[in-house]
Amino acid sequence: MRPTVARYRALKAEVVESVQKRRLPGAVAVLDRLEHNPSHGEVYWFLWDQYDAIVERTRGRRMPWKTLLDEIQKLGLTNGSGKPLDNIRTLQSTWAAVQRDKRRQAEAKQQRATENRRPTNEPPPVVARTVAPPAVAPRPSSGPVPFVIKTVPRHVIEEEARLAAERRPDLFPRGPDITRYQILKESGKRL
Repeated sequence: MRPTVARYRALKAEVVESVQKRRLPGAVAVLDRLEHNPSHGEVYWFLWDQYDAIVERTRGRRMPWKTLLDEIQKLGLTNGSGKPLDNIRTLQSTWAAVQRDKRRQAEAKQQRATENRRPTNEPPPVVARTVAPPAVAPRPSSGPVPFVIKTVPRHVIEEEARLAAERRPDLFPRGPDITRYQILKESGKRL
């Protein structure tokens, strides 16, 4: 099983805590190795660190593999075995690995955010209401009048529901209910 970037960061946090307690010499080098796993190689970590810039500059266009390979060779970056890259196919597979790992990282971050979010039963603070056009006959030259959607603050809807519940307790046996009020109003029921 291949360790993930998240696991490396967790290990790094543990080492940082340990180092801060003991002030070990050479600890910075250990932390750097945890941040960028050396088994991937310098090319992988170069592509990882520059991922956003590469994606932004090549968006919608083909990747200039030959140019990129030449530039990486000029920089003297090596693969996980410590050897320089010598063909485009290796560079492409390294880029695919970076994309895959970036995608996994984003999915893990999304999963953590979903797990940390508390479920709520509260409706959204603003409710949209559909308003019919005025009952004025349209001019022959004009097209159909579109419906207009107006956003109404939640407190206005709550007040309307409270007043409707006071006027028609038979329709609101449990008191004011915003959802029931909106359904009844849209159905044309007299409130």
